[in-house]
Amino acid sequence: MNFKFKSIRTKLIALVILLTGSIATFVYIYFPQKFEEQELKAIKNKVYTMAQLSSQSVASALFFDDYRALEEEAQPLINNKNIKYFVIHDNRDSLYFVDNLITANNVDYKNLGKTGISEDGLILKASVPILFRGENLGMLYAGYSLDALYREVWSMRKHIAIISIMIFILGFVSVFVMERFITRPLSEMVKTVKKVSEGNLAERTKIMTTDEIGFLANSFNKMLDNIEQTKQELETINNELEKRVQARTKELENALKSLQKENQQRKLIQKALEESEERFRGLFENSTIGIYRSTPAGKVLMANPTLIRMLGYDSLEEIQAIEDIAVGYLDKNARNRFRKLLEEKGTILGFEEAWQRKDGTVIYIRESARVIKDNTGKVLFYEGSVEDITSKKIIEKELIEAKEKAEASSRLKSEFLAQMSHEIRTPVNSILSYTSLLQEELKDKLPEDLQISFDMINNGGRRLIRTIDMIINMSELQTGSFEIEKTNTYLIKEILNPLIGEFRTIAKSKGLYLELDNGLATEDIELHVDIYSFTQIFANLIDNAIKYTETGGITIKIQDNNQQGISIQVIDTGIGISEEFQKKIFDPFTQEEQGYTRKFEGNGLGLALVKKYTEINGCAIKIESKKGTGSRFIINIPNYIISKLEAKN
Repeated sequence: MNFKFKSIRTKLIALVILLTGSIATFVYIYFPQKFEEQELKAIKNKVYTMAQLSSQSVASALFFDDYRALEEEAQPLINNKNIKYFVIHDNRDSLYFVDNLITANNVDYKNLGKTGISEDGLILKASVPILFRGENLGMLYAGYSLDALYREVWSMRKHIAIISIMIFILGFVSVFVMERFITRPLSEMVKTVKKVSEGNLAERTKIMTTDEIGFLANSFNKMLDNIEQTKQELETINNELEKRVQARTKELENALKSLQKENQQRKLIQKALEESEERFRGLFENSTIGIYRSTPAGKVLMANPTLIRMLGYDSLEEIQAIEDIAVGYLDKNARNRFRKLLEEKGTILGFEEAWQRKDGTVIYIRESARVIKDNTGKVLFYEGSVEDITSKKIIEKELIEAKEKAEASSRLKSEFLAQMSHEIRTPVNSILSYTSLLQEELKDKLPEDLQISFDMINNGGRRLIRTIDMIINMSELQTGSFEIEKTNTYLIKEILNPLIGEFRTIAKSKGLYLELDNGLATEDIELHVDIYSFTQIFANLIDNAIKYTETGGITIKIQDNNQQGISIQVIDTGIGISEEFQKKIFDPFTQEEQGYTRKFEGNGLGLALVKKYTEINGCAIKIESKKGTGSRFIINIPNYIISKLEAKN
């Protein structure tokens, strides 16, 4: 098809359809893609910022190995409905904390790739280091759902598709409108011209519109009338000259109007330039931050009043007299770093350094700049802005000092508590030893009331020692001085059976049963744990169960959790725990009943220590209880702690 020889109507229809189709296609493809890129970039910045804030929040908890605090600090990010997983590794790359590990493993959370987006495109993966006092404590990994973004992009595509279709339909309608009011009258005029060219001067164009085309058709008809009249009447030369003079005069008038219009436009442009220059001058002179322009060598070309005052000078001429304004940097290498970054990147944002003013005082500045080049790439000058951030630096320093003082005070408190607990325990042990010796020497000579007194002294002393032991252990855990020595030990033979034997007498004295329910397929199981702290977990749980149980008894139940390890449950038929108190049951020095009128003795450290002991041995604890129906404490022991199984006979 030779488009060159087609009619105007065909060309116009083809061009309009091509144009509207191209616009519709461009709108459908470009805008959703651009929106997706911008939103994805914003989400990446948001996720990275959230991950950085979380890494800062959990850093101190990870440093002090405070798992509960780490859980609390991580909770705001975990509760975010768009966060699909949350993983923390320590500096040995061991898994320390995790939320939704299955999803994290499915998307290979450690492998960020080039884009940081999972293979299915539904999760944005991020990782940031966890730093505390300059030390790398591990890595934080987080996954952010992109479902909302893609739903929004899909919704946008649907709306844009509708708009594109409407544009295309509008193009079709425009084609037929133009065909009706433009091409059809033109076609009629072409037919008339063709007949006139063949010598039929009586032919006239049909006038179908009142617009420019109708005016053209009417003028064409009049021209034909004039030609015909000229041919028939042979007007005189004077009439022809008059017509030429009139036509020329009209052309000159049009030319004059054109010149006047051009001159008016030039004046408007000049006025706009003057107004723009005035606005720029106002911004430059009244800006609250310093603005400058300098040569690459450091000679100032322009500086606003704010910058002149900021640097301690009296006038622009005084600054311009300095060959290299960089002499003001307190660190003489700062200028070289500044120029190197500017040459490499072309722009600098937030370059912070100390600056010595003219009077010798030191301020801190934040500088942003860019390189201005000509068409050949030659550097013309630098231009940028300077902000005085001295007050912000002072506040940052004061905050750091306050934080360090608070941390030192906390350490001093814990160390003091541990030392005082040790000093109290030593004389109490001596008192109990001598009391036991006297009781043994006088056991056949003591009256019943003195024997009761000795028992009260012995029970009170042991309660005091138990309290002191708990305080010492809690202090050591808080100060990080608790020594952990992990060895292999048998769970039933070396830990649970001795504890059951020790507490069975106390249970019987209250009329309670204390039994072991081994639900494993093996006789015993060997664990790799810290024996002292692991034993104290169940000593505290059994002691609490006996204390808060009046009828029934206590069952220690061992269960196999398939591929996830085993669980040990301490089940009692006691008074139970309210749902409200369960939220803070592992907090130190907390009991459900408070004050001197409480029914049960205790210092509120037992379960707090149990929580700490389970964490340092790599286990987890949870509670199931209702008021009045007993309690169930569940210790989950993962597979990697289990060394071997001992088969039943």
